Amino acid sequence: MSKSRKMHFASLAALSLALLGTTTLASEKPESTSPFFAKPYLQLGNHPHPGTTESEDLLWLSKETKNWAVDVKPHESKTWTPVRKPISHHPLANSLQPNLEIFNCPLTGLKPGELFDYRVTLDKKEVFSATGQARKTAKQPLSIVIFGDCASGTKSQRKIAYECSKAHPDLIVVPGDIVYQYGLFREYTTKFFPVYNADEAKPDVGAPLTRSHLFVPVLGNHDVAFLHTSFNTDLNKFPDALAYFSLWSQPLNGPLTSRGAKCTVPIIGSEANQAAFFKTAGRNFPVMANYSFDYGNTHWTVLDGNYYMDWTDSKLRDWVRKDIAGAKNARWKFVTFHQPGFSDDVEHSMEQRMRLLSDIFEETGVDVVWAGHVHNYQRTYPLYFKANQHKDGKPMPNPDGTVPGTYKLDKEYNGKTITKPKGVIYVVTGAGGAQLYSQKQQTDKTEFVYKFHGEVHSYTHCDIKGDTMIVRQITADGAPLDEFKLTKN
Repeated sequence: MSKSRKMHFASLAALSLALLGTTTLASEKPESTSPFFAKPYLQLGNHPHPGTTESEDLLWLSKETKNWAVDVKPHESKTWTPVRKPISHHPLANSLQPNLEIFNCPLTGLKPGELFDYRVTLDKKEVFSATGQARKTAKQPLSIVIFGDCASGTKSQRKIAYECSKAHPDLIVVPGDIVYQYGLFREYTTKFFPVYNADEAKPDVGAPLTRSHLFVPVLGNHDVAFLHTSFNTDLNKFPDALAYFSLWSQPLNGPLTSRGAKCTVPIIGSEANQAAFFKTAGRNFPVMANYSFDYGNTHWTVLDGNYYMDWTDSKLRDWVRKDIAGAKNARWKFVTFHQPGFSDDVEHSMEQRMRLLSDIFEETGVDVVWAGHVHNYQRTYPLYFKANQHKDGKPMPNPDGTVPGTYKLDKEYNGKTITKPKGVIYVVTGAGGAQLYSQKQQTDKTEFVYKFHGEVHSYTHCDIKGDTMIVRQITADGAPLDEFKLTKN
């Protein structure tokens, strides 16, 4: 690793310590009267494509291991139907919580786009109930919320969750750095679940989102307990790290399936700690770091943008190309990852590796790329980018992480009267709750940046109706920051 890059990571380490010092923690213990360590929450599960009926996974954490049952019904019906498929469960061996297990109940036979009610019983007594919504069809309008860099225990995180609940989203996408500071199990139980699965929607509390709405996670650098001194996930230092692979249930259709393979999270630690993690994560690791799915008339490709990924690798690039090109029924094509290829910032100016996929995005007709990592909001002009190449045609990144090349910007597109962009729009929506970056970054914008707001926390709200998408950036107080429209032919 180059000396300049080491110095860059050292500066990031200082920032990480500063961020850690600004967070406040809730109690790590569950409610004394509740059987749940984490209350039930809905997940897409290993269901990347829609069907004639829909399925979702219902997860919860508890130390009670017997006599659980789940019933489900259409929202307008009064008749409950017991879930016949068995409720699976296994120990969270690396959670640092004795006898704690994670439960997964498959909810099947759901009518696409319709509301449904579910209730969870323990010893035949109802202990939880909520309303969810099955994945929508391609003909139905969509409401999608996107925000990254979020669960840090701040007031703004709770306010963003509350504002998002008012948007009534069908889908919530989190482009990385889901939980601060290191993506630990204990941080999920103190900073994530209490806010995004709160029992009430209030600006100083959060909102009951995960029990009713599908969250889609993206792996960020803070989600892998990345220390700038070792460049590994150290399970001796953080035995409950990589909770992403234990607590989420998403499609398992990614390209990387072997532990320890190139471009997977590098793990160190004792044999016992590694065994506990692998037992808990099961088949989710490492495949769930990259995946894709369809929702409504959209296709989403979720990528790992962390430092150990090599996006010049031909097999990985082929997987991305085939995945996006194969979404022939999708009207809108989105890609999301944590580290942006195109952004204007001081802290991460050399982390440009995701530019290496720009040619594939352009070739396959990607509309918008959503990222986080930079703790503000940015939107580029629609652009085409050609990276400098080797003689064999492969892109040629620099040793320091930068990716030089040439831009072609569409400055005629204004998102109001001219709504068909020529090129891909890159959005950074990393102001979801973590401490905002320096205000000095708002001056002297890079040429490709069209909008920049670093002064407030915010989230992205997309309304999609057929061939029209309206994107709004909204502050933690509900005020508008930006709005633009995209239309298809």
